[in-house]
Amino acid sequence: MMLIPAIKLEMMNEEINFNDIVSFQVKKAEGLSKTKLPFNCGLFVVKMLECRSLGLKKMSSINDDIAMDLRRKLCCEMFDQFMDKDFQEGCRRMVALLFKQSVLVSLCESTIKSLNC
Repeated sequence: MMLIPAIKLEMMNEEINFNDIVSFQVKKAEGLSKTKLPFNCGLFVVKMLECRSLGLKKMSSINDDIAMDLRRKLCCEMFDQFMDKDFQEGCRRMVALLFKQSVLVSLCESTIKSLNC
């Protein structure tokens, strides 16, 4: 396979000489869990990459039986990434603004009713 090295050279704005590119081999990973359901494959890849990056070699616990739990945990982890202080402060400001607007609308409506308009 030479595609990835060629893309790398292209991104570095270097001239591509296909004679100089050393090809590499792709080996099929052995002993990894396989999903029987087509919609779990992305989840499996994400969790296996996470395990691998943490140095965990045993990934047999990643299976279809716990896929929904893994999906929930991943969803919570992603949500937590957005719940930093800046995001929370922005939410507080938005809620305060919406509250002020709703108070103004209520005040206008009550004023109109009292004037019998």
